[in-house]
Formats: sequence, structure tokens, C-alpha cells
Amino acid sequence: MASYVSLAIILAVLAVVASTLYKVNKSKDTFQRPEGPANDYYQNSMKNLASMSWTTTVKMLAHFFVPVYKSEWPEITADKLLHRVNSDNPPLLIDIRSPEEYNGTDETNTYGHIPDSISVSILDLETKLEDLKEYNDKEIVTMCPGGGLSLVAVDILTKAGFTDAKSLKGGTDNWHKKGYPTTT
Repeated sequence: MASYVSLAIILAVLAVVASTLYKVNKSKDTFQRPEGPANDYYQNSMKNLASMSWTTTVKMLAHFFVPVYKSEWPEITADKLLHRVNSDNPPLLIDIRSPEEYNGTDETNTYGHIPDSISVSILDLETKLEDLKEYNDKEIVTMCPGGGLSLVAVDILTKAGFTDAKSLKGGTDNWHKKGYPTTT
């Protein structure tokens, strides 16, 4: 299972790097390759990667790996989370989307985030584990746009010793569609 998580993260990072390199090299006009069908395929592949934001790439990969995690990691529905958020002992909410999505400035997301959630990108989660240690035995709910990548976050937290981590089923998109509160 860890190999799937590692593979998903590595593929996402590689896609971001390839996209960035293509954009940088294209702007410097130094990205020259011999003409021919192989080069055309390569150029088109790089253009497709460059046209996707890294969050789109991560979302795409997350949907590929969702079946692997669906049966293994706990999830909480939006309805139950709304009740838990309004309780006397609310969970720690970790939004693993990009800062742009979290703040509602991404072109695909203008609704922002669930109130009182914290922003920790999935790519930064492992480096922030020490900062989260006080929540080791407390309820933590991770969230992403569709609920797939947040299962990877649950995997990371669980392997780091967090005992009550779960994913928001259907993600922040589902939360927003239900009309539950969000802020920017």
C-alpha cells in the first residue's frame, strides 16, 4: 500500500516538474529538439502537462488511486462532519488542497475552505507532522476537492502514529454543493 502512495506522490511531483520546466524553457526559447513524429508527441505531451495546474494533475492521480484506499481508511460524510464541527469538541480540519484552492482564488474553486480548517498542502504534509503532534490522539479530518487524495493524507497521518484520522467523503466540492459554510 505504501508503494501506491509513494508512486502517486512521485508521479504528481514529476508532472509538476515537467510542466514547470516546459514553461520555463518555452519562455527562454531554448527548448529545441529535432523535428519528427517523436518530437511532436513529446512536445504535445509537455504542452498538455503545462496546460494543467499541479492541482489538476494531483486530482487526476488521486482518482486513479481512490479504489485502493476506499476500503482501507475511514471516511466521514459531510452531514456528520457538519455536526462534529458544531460540537463542543470539533475535530482538527486539514485542507490538503493548494493555497489558491484553499483561499478561493483558483479558477476552478472560488468557494474557499471550511471555516476553522488549516491549510497544509499534501506535498507539505509529511514535513508538518511534528507541528501536528498535539493532535496525535484527537480526531483529524483531511479534505481535498473530491475525497480521493485526502485518503492519501489519512494514510500518511496513520503511519505517523495519528490514531483518529479520517477523510471527508466527497471532499470540499461535496461540502460546498450541500450549501454548508465556507469562507475565503
